[in-house]
Amino acid sequence: ARWVTYREDGKVVKEITYKNNSPYGPVKEYYDDGQLKFSGNYTGGKKTGDWKYYSPEGKLQKTETYKNDQLVKTR
Repeated sequence: ARWVTYREDGKVVKEITYKNNSPYGPVKEYYDDGQLKFSGNYTGGKKTGDWKYYSPEGKLQKTETYKNDQLVKTR
């Protein structure tokens, strides 16, 4: 099931999908102004692939690569 959390003003705070009560698939979280804060992916409740983190101005600050919930690279 896809969950979307909203602020009182209607802006999206977080988007995430759950499967069998665990995070599964893409996740996105936003700053108060609606700018993307980070995006990543879960498989079976574990972080996987590239997680990208952005500044409040929208600039990519870092990318973390995960495998089976373990951080394997930061760039």
